[in-house]
Amino acid sequence: MKSITRWVLIPCFCVLASSTFIRDVQANPKLYPGFTFMQIYDDNLYNDEDDQIDELISRFMPSLALEYQAPRLELDLAYTLDYRVYAMGERGDEDVHFLEAISLLNWKEFAYLEILDRYSRVSLDSKRDYREESLFANQSNQNLFSISPYLQLRPTARTSLKAGYQYVNIYYEEERGQDKEHHIAFLEGSRELTDRLVARAGYKYVDENVKDSTTEIDNDRHDLWTGLRYQLGENSYLFGTIGYSWISFADGAGKDDLFWDFGASHDFRLLVATASLGVRYVEDPEGSILREENYRLALHRDWDRGRLAASASYAEFYDPQLDLLDTRRYGGSASFIRELTERLNGTATFSAFRYEEEIDDTWTRRLIGSLGLAYQASRDVTASLTYYRIDSHSPQLPEDRYETNRIFLELKKVF
Repeated sequence: MKSITRWVLIPCFCVLASSTFIRDVQANPKLYPGFTFMQIYDDNLYNDEDDQIDELISRFMPSLALEYQAPRLELDLAYTLDYRVYAMGERGDEDVHFLEAISLLNWKEFAYLEILDRYSRVSLDSKRDYREESLFANQSNQNLFSISPYLQLRPTARTSLKAGYQYVNIYYEEERGQDKEHHIAFLEGSRELTDRLVARAGYKYVDENVKDSTTEIDNDRHDLWTGLRYQLGENSYLFGTIGYSWISFADGAGKDDLFWDFGASHDFRLLVATASLGVRYVEDPEGSILREENYRLALHRDWDRGRLAASASYAEFYDPQLDLLDTRRYGGSASFIRELTERLNGTATFSAFRYEEEIDDTWTRRLIGSLGLAYQASRDVTASLTYYRIDSHSPQLPEDRYETNRIFLELKKVF
């Protein structure tokens, strides 16, 4: 399968926008071009414990964003070309593309057509984001294309109903990634019981086709759910969703399971606290789906010239077909931003996570920290300098035993 949607979708958007221009001369598209230059010194390009290779990387990143709104068409498009030059020749130069294009057409605010195309580089491990550790290791370019016609009704001022179909195509350039096609039918509704209390319920059917180099696997899933959300105040709310899934796998096996999503946020004036716990199914680039059970607590406090944020989380990932625990992940992160002068900001971040792989009976501990300064030279020009360090250790996995230091110098211009 070849990824062609990104080259087809943009001309389609242009045609649709042009037709809307003709009918609505009041439409006013907004264009935001930009350019970013980044120079990176990396003392361990391949994150190797013994063979540490230095590299100097230059990144040239022109970008373009488009916002367009008309009575029958809304369009948001953001594109960045990231051209990377490895000055010491330890890796070949590469160009990486990032595209996100969303179009929403409506007919009499009743029938809608939503089109999405997202092209980006993603981690091949849904349990661990390798983009935080490397520019390329354990990653793949992914193209996600979606088209969804649906109907939206408002029988009363407080009631909303939505029903439709969605086609999703996920393509990976790396062979490790498994391409997928989803056919989704959905029905959902919401009802404002009071000014602060909203009830929601829905049903979704997913026909997932997973394609690898030799076989095509067809899985089916039915989700039925209901939930409530209560707004306590401006930054305070409670929510809860509970549902049931019926999954049929291609080999005849099945899995019936509860899923849920509960949480609360409250503004204590001194700080804002948010807690959540839930069970959900996440897309696995190297397979079908994983069942994720997660718990999270986050705190943040804002000052006139700063912000402090911290979070802690615990998650378990299961293979739903085999009903086996795959990985435990737990840890936390913190960040601090301080306005040192009217033009100069200082930042500091730190994260610590442990990944326990049950199947291989091993673990990895990963620490990441950074210190940075950002200077606002003018309204549309920013310069920043950042030091970034990774310390990873595993008793049994040599690829997870390394220390890496990086220095980033960035210049950004928005036109």
